[in-house]
Amino acid sequence: MFLKDWIQNSFIAYAVISISLLPSVQLLRLQEHSVVRRDQTQHNCDVNFNNQAMFTDATCMGTNRKVYKCVHKSCQQNFQFLCRDVGPDGKSLTGQLRPIVPDDYTTKDHFIEAYVNYRLYGCPYIPENSHRQSCNNCFVDHDGD
Repeated sequence: MFLKDWIQNSFIAYAVISISLLPSVQLLRLQEHSVVRRDQTQHNCDVNFNNQAMFTDATCMGTNRKVYKCVHKSCQQNFQFLCRDVGPDGKSLTGQLRPIVPDDYTTKDHFIEAYVNYRLYGCPYIPENSHRQSCNNCFVDHDGD
């Protein structure tokens, strides 16, 4: 009888200890990732930026060619380029310059290819377009390697 009571009480004690420690272990894991994210510097999307609706995070690639996944709300919200329509040859720009807020852009040889709702625009390399999107809350996308 004594052994049965002792085992039962020990089991209950271990269960209580485990239940009370489990949230601390989970929180420790979360803090490990959040500290890494919080301490990271701003990432400039010099080469590519993609924030299309089918993805939950924005994708950002800088000149170091590393791909980062970034929380969209950590990116500049008032970001825009001055762009024109792309001509039928795919290399010339036509029409007047107009401001666009791109969902996706990639720097190319002749101009910046930018998309708004899957429509292609060409953004010339002019001083007004010398800036690029930047995001704060990012982590390296190891799937993109």
